[in-house]
Amino acid sequence: GKALKDRDNIYRVGGDEFLYISTESTEDVLWNKVKFIRRLERIITRDEKIPFSVDASFGIASSNETESGDPEEVYILADKRMDQMKRNLKRERV
Repeated sequence: GKALKDRDNIYRVGGDEFLYISTESTEDVLWNKVKFIRRLERIITRDEKIPFSVDASFGIASSNETESGDPEEVYILADKRMDQMKRNLKRERV
């Protein structure tokens, strides 16, 4: 199957950060994609033939979670959630 729908877009916003915009996906669909990526992370990390691990952080936000629905506000909210996830992951590793 196709990972992205025709109306979905992914953009590199810097370094190893990407912005995924979907106009059709529900929050449940997005979290299912996150779960899939988490499974891939575990598979890669457990495979002794792969000399590196993969770690991803996510921040999911919807336009109906902000007052104006402005795309920049949605991006800021998603970015804050991603930063919180990164902090939580760092705490778990210690």
